[in-house]
Amino acid sequence: MNLAMNIFYCEDDEDDCEFFAEALQRINPAIKLNLSREPAKAVDILSAMEKKPDFIFLDCYMPISDGMQVAIGIKRKEALRHIPVIILSGGLSENQIAEFNKLGIYMFITKGDVGHLTTVLRDILYPAFPETRNNEQSKRESSRR
Repeated sequence: MNLAMNIFYCEDDEDDCEFFAEALQRINPAIKLNLSREPAKAVDILSAMEKKPDFIFLDCYMPISDGMQVAIGIKRKEALRHIPVIILSGGLSENQIAEFNKLGIYMFITKGDVGHLTTVLRDILYPAFPETRNNEQSKRESSRR
């Protein structure tokens, strides 16, 4: 049985994609990242995935289809609406947050450097999937006890 966490990330910026992938590698190299740089195709890609992701991460500001449009498409699909959606952004207005909250968005993350992103992602992923902890992290925690 494969317990590896499966993450989907839709982001148009190449550097942000690399930061996200690096942060996940730091957390646990076994985490599978499905990356889409085409927001207009994200819902179709997700719908076609045989193994649905455990979490969906969306950039808020993307060309053609922004994070709001992609989130609406996800929430309209029966097979996807139960998956937690997390919005990444450099900043959101109160109105944007209210609109996302109406859709049942799981959480919002402020973009930052790889260290910041690693910390935030670890805080999100560990409680949901403690098995994502890699051996090195588990050893560090055991030695603190």
